[in-house]
Amino acid sequence: MDSGDPYGIPPDNPFVSREGRDEIFAYGLRNPFRFSFDAGGDQELFVGDVGQNLFEEVDIVTKGGNYGWNIREGLHCFDPANPDQPPAECPDTGANGEPLLDPIIEYPHPGLPGGIGTTVIGGFVYHGSALPGFEGRYIFGDWSTNFDQGDGTLLIATPPSSAGESWSIEELRVATSESRRLDAFLLSFGQDADRELYVLTSETLGPTGDAGKVFKLTPAVTVDGMVGEEEYPHTTEVVGVRVYWYNDAENIYVGLVSPGKGYVDIGFDPERRMQGANLILTAVKDGEIATRDDYGVAQTNHAPDTGLGGEDNILDAAGAEDENGTVTEFVIPLDSGDRYDKALEPGESYTIIVSYHRTSDSFSTYHSERGYGEITLDKPVKE
Repeated sequence: MDSGDPYGIPPDNPFVSREGRDEIFAYGLRNPFRFSFDAGGDQELFVGDVGQNLFEEVDIVTKGGNYGWNIREGLHCFDPANPDQPPAECPDTGANGEPLLDPIIEYPHPGLPGGIGTTVIGGFVYHGSALPGFEGRYIFGDWSTNFDQGDGTLLIATPPSSAGESWSIEELRVATSESRRLDAFLLSFGQDADRELYVLTSETLGPTGDAGKVFKLTPAVTVDGMVGEEEYPHTTEVVGVRVYWYNDAENIYVGLVSPGKGYVDIGFDPERRMQGANLILTAVKDGEIATRDDYGVAQTNHAPDTGLGGEDNILDAAGAEDENGTVTEFVIPLDSGDRYDKALEPGESYTIIVSYHRTSDSFSTYHSERGYGEITLDKPVKE
């Protein structure tokens, strides 16, 4: 970059040494807006191409491909003289007889059946670890349904089972939003070194003010007594108990899958055996969840926080039993401010102590099994 001519053209570009600009890689795109290479698979090039009045599209772009503009808008025929009315028929080849390549995704504008938005925003094929159910699926979105109030949409597309078919798309709901939508203009996506994805938004139409925000895509845990691997990005096993966890900037969500029919508990950051640990005891009694927030008062003894002058800081809990054992879930603050709760820091690692009873749901019964493990908390990106 510091010497010679840094400008270069790949020698195998389709128009090198023939009529046309040497720089052209592909054509027939109206307004490409955000593109990315798939980090896995065949490293394909995904491009969001903004339509005119009726349809948005996403293309997998290949060398020399003609993507149809302005013969087609998305999968529909297009008439420049009457852009609001797709013709019934149109050519399926370009001026030189080359085939027009179909987009992998098309969706309509508001006002049309199934309308989603006005401007596609290209994203990334997901290859992170936080959302294993999204692996290999394309996460993208739409800028807004209108120009007056930011109303962007997060979308995810799934590859078809048969080659040549369109990808299916569905909306990604935002668990931290009351409307379950972005409630802002969607501007772009980002990807970090771990292949996790970020969403860039703004509450203003143009690049003014300080209304821009960056969000990281993370799981939305539902505390319902059913533990799904798509909910929890992290898991470990201690003495036969499968421990799942996820944290945001304020709370930690935990799922425990025990082989027993009795209680199951977990303690965070013990100092010696159970001493000093923040212990959460859970059980399913007569089909209902029972919990208790305890503190390790000694190496082999614990007591309820409320009996020591503290508070029970379990924010939510649920549980269920089946023929295979017991499943419980709960949420606690990372830092409740209670002297009998250990403050947990995002990004740090902690020892955990896990125990369960095979049959008894009484918290005063000595455990059947007990062991130790370790968890590492995520360090969420704050707004």
